[in-house]
Amino acid sequence: MKRLITGLFIFLIGVTAAHAASGSLMFAATEMPKPDPCLPFIGQTSSWLNENFSGRVKFEYYERKELEKAIRDGKVDIILSEAGEAARLRKWGTRPLLTAVSIRHPNPQRGQGSVFFVRNDRKDLTELKDLRNLKLAATDDNDFTGFHAGMGELIHRGFNPDKFFSHIQFIGSSSKVAMHHVVDDVISGKADVGIVRTCFLEDLEKLSGQAYPVKVIGEKPKDSFACKRSTDLYPNWTISSTKNLSSEDLRDVTKFLLEMPKTSDGMYWSLAPDLSNVENLMKELKIGEYDFLRHWSLKQVWAEYKTFILLIPFVILNLIWFSWRSSKLVEKRTNQLRKSFKEREQIREKAEKIKGELEQFQKASIVGQMSNIFAHEVKQPLHALYCYAHALQRSIDNGKSDEELLKEGLNKIQDQAQHIGKIVEGVRVYAKGKESEKENVDLNLLLQKICTSLKRKHKLLLRLPEGNFFITANPLEIQLIFTNILKNAVEASEKNDNPEVSVEVNHVSEGPSHHYVVTVSDNGPKLTEAEFNEIGLPLVTSKKNGLGLGINIVKTLLLKYGGNLKFIQKELAGIKSVITLPITQNNEEKQ
Repeated sequence: MKRLITGLFIFLIGVTAAHAASGSLMFAATEMPKPDPCLPFIGQTSSWLNENFSGRVKFEYYERKELEKAIRDGKVDIILSEAGEAARLRKWGTRPLLTAVSIRHPNPQRGQGSVFFVRNDRKDLTELKDLRNLKLAATDDNDFTGFHAGMGELIHRGFNPDKFFSHIQFIGSSSKVAMHHVVDDVISGKADVGIVRTCFLEDLEKLSGQAYPVKVIGEKPKDSFACKRSTDLYPNWTISSTKNLSSEDLRDVTKFLLEMPKTSDGMYWSLAPDLSNVENLMKELKIGEYDFLRHWSLKQVWAEYKTFILLIPFVILNLIWFSWRSSKLVEKRTNQLRKSFKEREQIREKAEKIKGELEQFQKASIVGQMSNIFAHEVKQPLHALYCYAHALQRSIDNGKSDEELLKEGLNKIQDQAQHIGKIVEGVRVYAKGKESEKENVDLNLLLQKICTSLKRKHKLLLRLPEGNFFITANPLEIQLIFTNILKNAVEASEKNDNPEVSVEVNHVSEGPSHHYVVTVSDNGPKLTEAEFNEIGLPLVTSKKNGLGLGINIVKTLLLKYGGNLKFIQKELAGIKSVITLPITQNNEEKQ
């Protein structure tokens, strides 16, 4: 019985001990050299957690490789490390929770960086590019903000950090003592340039009470950060949780550390920021989990260009689809264009046909009007021929056939016959479409002649300037122009009880050019806007038996001589037809 009780007691003690062990929180930190100013802060953090978790927290330092193994084996719950190490450990499932901040640097995203410096008597060194091929002193090749941040800045400036310096000598530690050694090496000349964490130079001068003969190279513009810096800024010490930590403990760890009082030097914990800038820097430097990028392999190609590789099939399919769609669209558009070109060709042929017919109408109209002019012009010499022939006949009948009188009569008959022949030839030449000879035509006499033939039935007012107004043109064409315009004006004014047409000629000078401006004004009825706009349109006429070609013929002939025709609607009633003809130099001299 005693043995049974004793065995049960031992079993209960073992279960209790096992339960106590399983309830422990393993708090790990990366090993750091001593002395280090962060050690008191780390110790205070561990004590604070242990106190709030009733002694369940066990703290232990690990070397980097040992820490990774402990995480994989599930022996660690909470990790305290540099931001660079925290980012590197995320591949093992850790999650950043909190970041150390201070009164001097309250922004958790911008806690620390690197600073390059040289001796202040190096006048030849003013920019980062001046440091090329020099000797660099640094703390440790694993020091994120004491070395890696500076190498990242070189990349951002377009340099290769692996080939930038001629030699890099590491102290072998990332402590403040090691950084002090870096400063000593630069001052003593063992190194040309040094790199340390931000604020170390300011703290060193403050502690020693003296200024060190160094100057910062590549200093960033002043901002809210308290110290000089040569690089971008990154988060400070970071606390991460592993997958082992339960949700209740995760909540409590976060709660207790956020409530932890500030240390004597003003440090405390804040929620961790995004560590993407840290990971981007590690990728650019090809360190940590990106170390494989330094060696070309299928894995490296996949990691570096995974997005592009995945996009290639999609791009190819899109190109195939786009090519097929484009060919279909081109084929469709080509058929549309062919149809459009065919329709345009049919329209053009139809327009050419209509144009030819219109030209035939126009030519017939011109010949018809020329016939009227011809009849009028021939009538006078024919009448003279008849008179001369009748006079000669009577002289012969009366026995007064004087030889001189006969010769004179025959010469006059011959002159009139030649005049008729000239008129006929002019009409024939024009009807055949040949270019007729131009003559000097007196505009005043021509207008008087046309008005005289029209005055018999209508009231015409002529306002002509004194002298002769000569133009060089075909007399028949010029007569046709003004006969058309005056006849239209007369016919329009007939609709008025007191028809009246006025003709006025002016000599206008505009700079070096001179023109005759003939204004024909009638008092016909007032036209609507639509009726006024239709004046001069081919095949549009208000006359019962008209073809609508008269004004078009006039415009064509005026264009031949460099002239123009425009219509002005009078305010009350009637139309003004304004004809402008240029004056040649020879005609100006005749004025």
